[in-house]
Amino acid sequence: MNTSDALNQRRELPSPAWRSAGETAASGLGALVVGIGLLLQLLFRGFAASDSWIFGLLVTKPLIDLTWHWPFFDFGVQEVNAQTIVGLIALSLNLILLIQRPWDHRIPRIVLIFLAFASFSVLCTPTAEGFNELLRLLTGATFFYSAGSLLAKEKQFDRFAKVLVVVVSIPVLLSFLQLAGAINYYYWDWIGGGAVGRVSGTYPTPLSLVYLLIYSCPLAFYLSTEKKHSPSTRFCGRVFLAYFYLPSRRLHHDCPPGPSLGLLNAW
Repeated sequence: MNTSDALNQRRELPSPAWRSAGETAASGLGALVVGIGLLLQLLFRGFAASDSWIFGLLVTKPLIDLTWHWPFFDFGVQEVNAQTIVGLIALSLNLILLIQRPWDHRIPRIVLIFLAFASFSVLCTPTAEGFNELLRLLTGATFFYSAGSLLAKEKQFDRFAKVLVVVVSIPVLLSFLQLAGAINYYYWDWIGGGAVGRVSGTYPTPLSLVYLLIYSCPLAFYLSTEKKHSPSTRFCGRVFLAYFYLPSRRLHHDCPPGPSLGLLNAW
């Protein structure tokens, strides 16, 4: 090897400074990846050990659903809004919990088959709200197996009942504003050749409000009749029951006071 060949090989080799910088960057990237992995593992364990996020998602869902007509952007034929984002987060957290604690949250095979067919149906016939509806179905199904440990505790259940009744009072109040003409109707019936607006609490259909009342009214009965609750809690429960009755008369033309009277008789 002559002198010129030796010099050329020396020029091709990286300098010690560049080698040191490259090794430092590689070490830093490796440490970052390991750190992110450990952080995700800690988060997964924290979510599996705590039920606070379940409580928060359950009680705020009625408010999140009020944003259904405010899409952020379109993804294919699907409108992406707050419901989509929160649904994905809730479904992901529930799946993490089911994976972390499979012995305590077993989903029956028949339920899995039903959810698989529902997912296949939405994928075959995509619509503007199809994916959101599928997310609601999947998230609701997984909550049946993740929220049990939370609601089984009496203190937590009482707290959940109080907060949910207060939250549901908001769409009921919006129903009063729809009756007063201060807020537009979002659902119309055609009766006798004319359009008749139906209160929905600004949800897309009156049934969305009815579904909330089906859950919240028994909770309000529970809060207003159990002697263990404070006088203020019992009073608030009775106020809610009285104050939801009026909008229930305009939920649909063929079931005027049906929801309230049916729930009262059931109680």
